[in-house]
Amino acid sequence: MAHTWQTTWEALRQPKLMHKKKQNFPFYAMTRVLQRKNLRAYLLGNMAALLQRVMLLGMLGILLGGGTWYLFHGKATVENMAYLVFAYTISNRIFVN
Repeated sequence: MAHTWQTTWEALRQPKLMHKKKQNFPFYAMTRVLQRKNLRAYLLGNMAALLQRVMLLGMLGILLGGGTWYLFHGKATVENMAYLVFAYTISNRIFVN
């Protein structure tokens, strides 16, 4: 009695039993579908990363702008500004990586 893999191998070796073009067509169609999904995921990921960078830049502007305003009005010191830059650096590492 032949094993299943042996009969499958014999069927693969005979071109009349295996119509390759007809059987491979669903795989080609699925490949196209997966390529589109991959492209969509890639583009959405890049747009999300760009939005994240813009928001992080806005946060830097608010932090340093507010800190500079406080510094010029005598309500903050240089050490406070260094703290703000350090806080931004930490948040940048958390959000980006």
